[in-house]
Amino acid sequence: MSNPQAVLSLNNGSQLTDYVILNPFTAFPKSAVTVELWLKTEATNDITPVSYEAPGAGNAFVMFRWAKNQQVIIHNARAYSDIASFNDGQWHHCAVTWNSETGQVKIYKDGHQEFATSDDKSIHKGKTISPDGSLVLGQEQDAVGGGFDPNQAFKGYLSDFRIWNRVRTAQEIEANMNFRLAGNEPELVAYWPLNEGEGNIANDKTGHGYHGTLVGGGATWEQSEIPIRQREISTQQANQQSLGTGLQDYAYWYRWKRSLPQSAKQKSFRRGRIWS
Repeated sequence: MSNPQAVLSLNNGSQLTDYVILNPFTAFPKSAVTVELWLKTEATNDITPVSYEAPGAGNAFVMFRWAKNQQVIIHNARAYSDIASFNDGQWHHCAVTWNSETGQVKIYKDGHQEFATSDDKSIHKGKTISPDGSLVLGQEQDAVGGGFDPNQAFKGYLSDFRIWNRVRTAQEIEANMNFRLAGNEPELVAYWPLNEGEGNIANDKTGHGYHGTLVGGGATWEQSEIPIRQREISTQQANQQSLGTGLQDYAYWYRWKRSLPQSAKQKSFRRGRIWS
């Protein structure tokens, strides 16, 4: 087990105030999606760790009843699973995939596929997920950005939330679930590590700017031992990264030098971009 790390805690008591929201979210995948996150809960209600709702859609994408008998809902079409529960008070990685071409839904628990819809039970086949909606962690939306139900609120801990715009394979999910991402992986749409430890922003590490906002007095940061760590890089990779940074610095210095009048005092190249 790793050392304690900051994770997101959602208390969601009787006041029903705790969640993370990104509204609007203009880039939710339309025809193929993988959603991944780590969660820890002992709740027994119809908890909803993730919901995405779009105007006129009606449950555009929802991970529902995640304590037991999980459901994946896409535009009100439901895939019903009967896999083991996630509410044993331990950290679990979960992933959901769907693609329009086949309409197939798959659910993974701790890197292993536990459920897949059969051909005759595919959902939203040949259709797309509506754009320009609202993304929420911890609540099920009956309206865009609201319409929450206390019986469907998530109570527990969340970490390392990822959205991809394609169906990830079982091998990819298992190989990467215990490692933090760099944020620049191909086809990664949004990535919230949920390890800030302070403040009310869930930062998107992809550089796309899809930051979430923590809402509610019970949406806080706590320390927990969770099996996620930084991926170690080889000496060769580290040297390549250092060389790349050095070349970028030199190019920056050269452009800066060329921009000066000939009479200006010149400064020699230094790593770190400090010349003026």
